[in-house]
Amino acid sequence: MSPIGVNTWVWASPLDDEALARLAPRVRDWGFDVIELPVESPGDWDAARAAALLDRLGLAATVVLVMGPGRELVSAPSKTIASTQAYLRSVVDAAVAVGSPVIAGPAYTSVGRTWRIDDRPAAYEELRANLRPVAEYAAARGVTIAVEPLNRYETSLLNTVDQTLEALDGLPGVGLALDVYHMNIEETDIPAAIARAAGRIAHVQVSANDRGAPGADHLDWPAILHALDGAGYSGPLVIESFTTHNATIATAASIWRPLAPTQDAIAVDGLTYLRSLHA
Repeated sequence: MSPIGVNTWVWASPLDDEALARLAPRVRDWGFDVIELPVESPGDWDAARAAALLDRLGLAATVVLVMGPGRELVSAPSKTIASTQAYLRSVVDAAVAVGSPVIAGPAYTSVGRTWRIDDRPAAYEELRANLRPVAEYAAARGVTIAVEPLNRYETSLLNTVDQTLEALDGLPGVGLALDVYHMNIEETDIPAAIARAAGRIAHVQVSANDRGAPGADHLDWPAILHALDGAGYSGPLVIESFTTHNATIATAASIWRPLAPTQDAIAVDGLTYLRSLHA
């Protein structure tokens, strides 16, 4: 059975020490194995303090990067690229502190930035060149960068598994982060896309097709989990949804309405459903 986790974005954004101290015991008591910690800005939460808290609770951690406005690794001024690389290194440092084996997310351009890409191979080459020093920094510290393709409304650079495999080809220390929400929009056959990513999957996020609880939707979850097993993925399945309390995050994720009776229900119902598939 894969470990099951939940991202703190279900309840809080940005995450801070107070919110983590409130949420982590509840996440543990519900029966999650992993809590996922976003780094919207370095220093939002204290990594050493978080590590001590999670150690006391027996919770593992994963860490996600956040590509907000001004964070770019492709088709951007050199100062912007350098500051983005520095940000990503700080996320690696947070991951090391809390014992996360990955930093996951769209480590290429800011979410919501789209443009017509006339020379895609050149854009991919630029991404490899600018991500490589961060990947080397991460690999030296035992952390993998898990690059997440997003749907067409959130980026024009990497939308599919195949595009991401092409873009990352030959770049060591980097894998794929698969988010089933985005895959439902962009992949014509989710299990087949997972199979093509075998050996490169470093992280998996799950939610219903509307960002609600897994299982409260039309997706064929048994087939998806079977494909992940077949691809050799044994890492956590992390439920990722969002609170509407932070206007920036809610707008970026297009969360315009409640996705469940309560935010707790997204986590608890999703956990119950995913566990049932392994019963």
